[in-house]
Amino acid sequence: MLTLSTYARVLSSLLVCLACLCYAARTSAENRLVDASRGYSAWQPKNTWAFVVGILEWEDGESFEPFPKDDRRDVRLVQILKEKGVPSSHIMYLQDHSATIGAVHRELPKFLQRASAGDWVIVYFAGHGYKSDNGEAFLATYDASEKTLGWRMRSVPEVIDQNFKGSHALIALDNCYSGAMAELVTSCSDKVLLQLQFGDDSSKSHAPGRISYRRAR
Repeated sequence: MLTLSTYARVLSSLLVCLACLCYAARTSAENRLVDASRGYSAWQPKNTWAFVVGILEWEDGESFEPFPKDDRRDVRLVQILKEKGVPSSHIMYLQDHSATIGAVHRELPKFLQRASAGDWVIVYFAGHGYKSDNGEAFLATYDASEKTLGWRMRSVPEVIDQNFKGSHALIALDNCYSGAMAELVTSCSDKVLLQLQFGDDSSKSHAPGRISYRRAR
């Protein structure tokens, strides 16, 4: 997880990254993005949707060590999005015990279906990430355990593709193995055009302050 001293910069980077989605590009995917975003001169908060999942404690506390809850970054992100003009009705926030695998699977598709053509969506997750014995990457929902698999990373871009009618999609992850998402959106998504990765994906702990942006195509 990012240190508090770098958190403001991370949030600013997220918002800058949203604004920058509107222009410029050399690859075919970027050209599609430019075509889809004609008529937008900047990021439009009122046309933005945010699905925010923040989990700092887990039912299986032995497998997933809890994080400190002082000045929660997920809460701060929601606050900043509202301050920037994203309507409260466009934000769904699942925190800790409410962020079960059943809730995520039930709520994300319904939430995405509410958006209209030309809208933007942010899917943000803060918590633990892990890989199964066969190497598949997961986001640890509150009830994740040996018996209950967490949120398959692959399913995030897949569900966006299946349910989101808008034109701009961004996935932002603050967890271990977050880099796995970049490959997944390249292989299985037509709509997710940018992935924002916080921290270092190379080990079980994050390197504070590192931020990377990856075009899906």
